[in-house]
Amino acid sequence: MSARRRIEAEAELTTAVRLLTLPHQEAVRATLRLVGRWSDVEPLSDRLANEIVRLAQAEPLAVRVEALGLLGRIEQPAAVERLAHSLIHAGMGSAEQYAAMASLTSRNAPHVWAKALANWRLDSAESERMELLLSACVERGGEPIEEEIFGELVDGLRRCGEGSGPGKLAESAGWCRLAGAWLSEVSGPGEPRSERANQAAELVGLAFAAIPTAAELGEEISNEAWRNWLEFFRRVQGSELTGLLTAAQQQRLRDAVQAALEPSRSPTVQSGAVRLLAADRAGLQVAWERWNALTPALRHELVEAVLLRKELYGELLGAIESGLLRTSELDAGQRGRLLAEDDPAIRERAVGILQQVAHSDRSALVREWEAALQLNGDFERGRVVFRQHCAACHLLDGVGYEVGPDLAALTNRTPSAVLVAVLDPNRDLESRYLSYSALTREGLTLTGLLAEETATSVRLKEREGKEHVILRSELEQLQATRKSVMPEGLEQELQHRDLADLIAYIGPGRLPRRAFEGNQPLLARPDEDGVITCSASAAEVYGETIVYESNSPFRNLGFWSGERDHAVWSVELPKAGRYDLYLDYACNPDTAGNGFVVAGPSGELAGVVESTGAWTEYRWKKVGELQLQPGRQRLTIGFSGPRRGSALMDLRTVVLVPAGTVWPAKQ
Repeated sequence: MSARRRIEAEAELTTAVRLLTLPHQEAVRATLRLVGRWSDVEPLSDRLANEIVRLAQAEPLAVRVEALGLLGRIEQPAAVERLAHSLIHAGMGSAEQYAAMASLTSRNAPHVWAKALANWRLDSAESERMELLLSACVERGGEPIEEEIFGELVDGLRRCGEGSGPGKLAESAGWCRLAGAWLSEVSGPGEPRSERANQAAELVGLAFAAIPTAAELGEEISNEAWRNWLEFFRRVQGSELTGLLTAAQQQRLRDAVQAALEPSRSPTVQSGAVRLLAADRAGLQVAWERWNALTPALRHELVEAVLLRKELYGELLGAIESGLLRTSELDAGQRGRLLAEDDPAIRERAVGILQQVAHSDRSALVREWEAALQLNGDFERGRVVFRQHCAACHLLDGVGYEVGPDLAALTNRTPSAVLVAVLDPNRDLESRYLSYSALTREGLTLTGLLAEETATSVRLKEREGKEHVILRSELEQLQATRKSVMPEGLEQELQHRDLADLIAYIGPGRLPRRAFEGNQPLLARPDEDGVITCSASAAEVYGETIVYESNSPFRNLGFWSGERDHAVWSVELPKAGRYDLYLDYACNPDTAGNGFVVAGPSGELAGVVESTGAWTEYRWKKVGELQLQPGRQRLTIGFSGPRRGSALMDLRTVVLVPAGTVWPAKQ
């Protein structure tokens, strides 16, 4: 380089260093970007490197992120230390962590890994970050760092056998999690690469040797340790690595996963165990055996995990057929996925199981009380009945206790559905309203609705809002009673007139019917072919936002987004029969996925609204088969299950066709 060029370069360097010390954020960031382009041509000087390292730990965040992105070009111990610190301590998925990740290279990855490992607290929540760093270092560093990390994992897992106590168990869990990450990184599409197969087998063996037996998994083990062990199990279970497990190791895995389901464990630990059990038939059988000990949240998660594996759909349907699960314990979306399954055998089986009319030992009693539905109930007298018999568990109009379901939401259910809910509370019971019985280590038995669960405690709520908070460390057993928190036997305290008044107060009559031009409720009857057509213009419309769009060319029910929005049709039949129910509807892709329910006098049909492509594109959908009774009855459609979009659908027509009839006109 000529003397003149050296002088110019020195001047440029001095200017760059000075700009990096300015108090103006945007000027510093712009300079760092220029320096980045400069370093593509020639190495950074020590002066510039020192400034960049300084800025990589400075405020504000935007400057720090910009500087971190350049540390991969600086071969200084300070740069390595700073990268290791950001990768371990920056928020998961944060801009700072991503910038540090981008600075990992084949040259610095081994040094960053070594620095991070030296400062890693094995019993802390840093395990997840170390796993992420391990994966990144193996990716950047290639086989040399694979070998280095393998050696460290072997040494670490062997040391886990030295000593005892909660701290040593937490340390072993951290090493096991990292072993799982290494195994995943070096595994090919079929099995670990041949040159790594022996190492993988050795690592699996050492990891299982470091995991205590079921008898040693005491209450003092931290939740973080449990999560790390479960993550290791997840890495090897249900993948090509499963073939590395011996029969004894597989049994150790099952024992540990079952131990993770004890009520003293945190919800996140139990959740991880449930997902592992749902990975295969053997584990799922264990989960079914423990079904009554699972909380509502865990039950929902187990079903969701099963529905990810189509080969297990038959197992789920079998559990419902056996009476272990109630159909009401599946939400509308879960039922809809089974009913829409591509496999015709599974679909037909699901239709037969999920759409059958529910019966119980109180069905005859419900039929005896159906005469109450023919009476004109009085709203104000119903208010008195509610205060006397229901307020201990329900809150309505500012009176009562919030223990059971929100009765204001019953406004989109038929009077007959309300009748069943009052007289037969266990027929269509949702998991969240199950009564649970808790046995403490002191021998106390407490019961109530599982109102809340945290990492350290559970809260049971019973009549009149009484609550019991139980520490998980004091829990010996937590079991569902398979009964509702609402007791049976209310009919012993009521007359038919009382029940009619109660339905008038808590049922669909609470909401006034909405009136729209062109909307005139009419009684629907079968035509000469037995087909019953219910148009939007003939519906009773209730709710907050739903409207009959008389100015639309489709003459549909739209803006269906309120929780209590529903439509009701009155139908009259000369005799009872089973009918296939079809919807003529439209739904935009961005709002599809909401659950809906169609309620009749003798049962319900649930489904999920699928996209039709646009609000202007209507499609016929067969929902399922529904039993109708002779005489006049009401058919109700409304929201059900989790909300996934802003609106339910635009509905133009509901058609009921005698079951088994070929109906090509609308298929």
